[in-house]
Amino acid sequence: MMDDSWVINSFSFKLTIVCIIAIGLVVAPKVFVQIKGENNVMFGNPTVLVREALYNLGNYSQAIQYYDKALAIDPHYSYALTNKGIALENLENYTGALRYLDKALSIDPHYVKALNGKGVALYGLGNYAGAIEYYDKALAMDPHYVKALYNKGWTLGVLGNYAGAIEYYDKALAIDPHYVNALYNKGWTLAGLGNYAGAIEYYDKALAIDPRDKFALTDKGVALDGLGNHAEAIQYYDKALAIDPHFVLALNGKSWALYKLRLQITINH
Repeated sequence: MMDDSWVINSFSFKLTIVCIIAIGLVVAPKVFVQIKGENNVMFGNPTVLVREALYNLGNYSQAIQYYDKALAIDPHYSYALTNKGIALENLENYTGALRYLDKALSIDPHYVKALNGKGVALYGLGNYAGAIEYYDKALAMDPHYVKALYNKGWTLGVLGNYAGAIEYYDKALAIDPHYVNALYNKGWTLAGLGNYAGAIEYYDKALAIDPRDKFALTDKGVALDGLGNHAEAIQYYDKALAIDPHFVLALNGKSWALYKLRLQITINH
């Protein structure tokens, strides 16, 4: 569960963005006015709103088309190079992503978003040590860059360094206490260490922000199972299945909890 995209949860904001897309596609002028953007020059016209809207709504393929239009005008536009790379990452084209992120970094070697993005691409290609190297480069530029802190924590966890993973999740949460991915994955890591009560504490924090997170609901069920609370675990598997009736992890978890509950009842009688 790497993180290099901004997920918009607000329906009303999504609706606004859709309206921007509709307007932008009709009235976007061919002449570009330049205004100050994120560490770079950003095109100040409806087209930039369109591509950012498409990206934020998860329409990465179409967003890439708009980044390509920007790059046809300015091939050295590091903001567009970086975001095209990140969009390709979201499409799991990590080799393509790396090509564009490297172009961005050849223009601005200190661009934190591109450094973090290259880390994500390297992770996607299975180069975990290389990924951590680039998260560290991003953090050397900005020690408070939450996504790089979180991504380093995730990668350390994948490598089995659970204490290191928790350290970086904690650093991310010290900056953003409502960062759901960090809350959830700290819980998951604690569960992996056998600290089920601690895991539940963090799953609950994640669920307070997003009560429909089927992964957090299911893994809270797993943690409850680990504590021997099989009946309560089944309630959380059921909550996950109410959201996604075909969610295999919840189906398997519920099946196991039912078996353990029957076994428990049999032993008690």
